[in-house]
Amino acid sequence: MFLNVKMESTFLEDVVNYIQKDMTILLIDEEEDETNIGQGEMIVFSTKHADSPSIRELCEGLELHLYQTVSSVRIFNNEFEAEEYEMWKKEGVDLTGEEETHDDPVWKFARELGVSDVAVYEENDYDENTISVYGTIAILSDLSIGKEYQRKGYGTQAMEENINYCKALGIDFILLKPFPPSGEDMDEIESQRKVSELLSFYEPLEFKKTIGRAEEVHLCLRLF
Repeated sequence: MFLNVKMESTFLEDVVNYIQKDMTILLIDEEEDETNIGQGEMIVFSTKHADSPSIRELCEGLELHLYQTVSSVRIFNNEFEAEEYEMWKKEGVDLTGEEETHDDPVWKFARELGVSDVAVYEENDYDENTISVYGTIAILSDLSIGKEYQRKGYGTQAMEENINYCKALGIDFILLKPFPPSGEDMDEIESQRKVSELLSFYEPLEFKKTIGRAEEVHLCLRLF
């Protein structure tokens, strides 16, 4: 048997143009019969012609956890800007003015009224453990394997297939939030245990922890 990940792409236009990629994880036997054992989803966008607030606005409009994920990193238009920022930081330059905020009056008013949680991290300071990203970014929104196929290595294989696919596309970074699949009924202790398992799952794949403004750990993999 071998595992195959099929991708279906949809180009969408919004505040920032992006591509939604739906993954179908298939197990194929010697007779080439296919069994669907899992699924996934990611969005791909470019930072080259979009500012950080616009990217966060796009992600907040899609799903809250996507907004949390892009809030966990510093986003730059290109590698030069990112390296310049890191150089200044190492030299002790005061970068307070470089820490942009999203002062959209609609978001701010909604927060003040308590009718919306959007842009909850905009006024936070960046955590020391924050990775800088740029170029073409993929956010892994979901990756799940059916319960009967878990703990057999298929999740790792699917993720490796996804990483190779992203490399072939020229994607610079993969971001994700390690959290239990939606719809699973579990208490806080069980949820934290699941998050710890996910962190252990992604660590051998060389994902690094990043927090940014998001107040909780997210993961980032640099591909180039």
